[in-house]
Amino acid sequence: LSVATAQGRHESLRRQRQPMDARRTELAELIDRRRHELAEHARRLERYGTDATALDAEIDFAQANLATADQVIAARRDEHAEAASAAETLETDLRARRQSFNTWHDRRARHAVREAQLRLRPDTVPAHDLLSIIARINNTSRDLFAETFERVRLNFQEMFTELFGGGKANLLLVNEQDPLECGIDIIARPPGKQLQSVTLMSGGEKTMTAVALLFAVYMVKPSPFCVLDEMDAPLDESNIARFLKILDRFVSQSQFVVITHNKRTIARADVLYGVTMEEAGVSKLVAVRMAKRERETGVGHDLMGTANASAVPGAIDEAAQATGHAESADSPSIAESFGKTERLASETAAAP
Repeated sequence: LSVATAQGRHESLRRQRQPMDARRTELAELIDRRRHELAEHARRLERYGTDATALDAEIDFAQANLATADQVIAARRDEHAEAASAAETLETDLRARRQSFNTWHDRRARHAVREAQLRLRPDTVPAHDLLSIIARINNTSRDLFAETFERVRLNFQEMFTELFGGGKANLLLVNEQDPLECGIDIIARPPGKQLQSVTLMSGGEKTMTAVALLFAVYMVKPSPFCVLDEMDAPLDESNIARFLKILDRFVSQSQFVVITHNKRTIARADVLYGVTMEEAGVSKLVAVRMAKRERETGVGHDLMGTANASAVPGAIDEAAQATGHAESADSPSIAESFGKTERLASETAAAP
């Protein structure tokens, strides 16, 4: 009985010990894992310490560079202040010099005026000499004006007839006894009309009359440049053709800048300048130089299709500026393909 009881107790203790052994094994494994984690954390701490040391070194280096940069900036600021001070001093000196120069120039001008006044004082110059000088100046001015006015008047009559295909025009002095101070009346009667005043003419007729007067003066005293702003706007097709014909005849002695929207006027140009808007709200300047016609075997190539008078090239978008200038006889410009001639009929008749 006692042996059986001891064996039962032993068996009971053995059964109780099995969970405890399993628990001990689990605890041993847990302890090993914790030891490995502690070792990993120690290695990480060591690595972090090394990184922190490197970062501290970089921070120290950056601070040293920052201090150097602050010194450079301070030096540059001092240099800028010195340059600004020198510029201010120079500006003050230049202002003083300019003021001195202006004072000297004014003094010299007053001295010159004073000398002229002294030379022309009545008590130093006889009265009859002064009157003689004034009379001589007036006579010379009157003669020059009369000669120029007569030439302009004749040119205006011929140009008016040329543009209108007839009619009568004239320039009259309001007071012939005092030509230097009086006004000038413009008499213009297109063919088939008996107008008493230029104000009764239509817009196109006024423009053509102005063109005739402009080129009448231009024939007496031409200039290297002439700007025409929308002069052809009120003209119809027939008057546009006459206007362009006259314009082409003068490009041999002047360069014309014509601001226009008329396609026929644009087609006569050698160079085109226009404004277009490829993107909404963004204007763009476009320049086109029309190529000269090349001659091969004596026959020129029609670059603009001028053989067909109705096929006139399109113009650039928006306003276009058309400029024309003379070309050499060997390389005629585009304008020559539209009937450009050398001189006016009046000039041809007056030529020897």
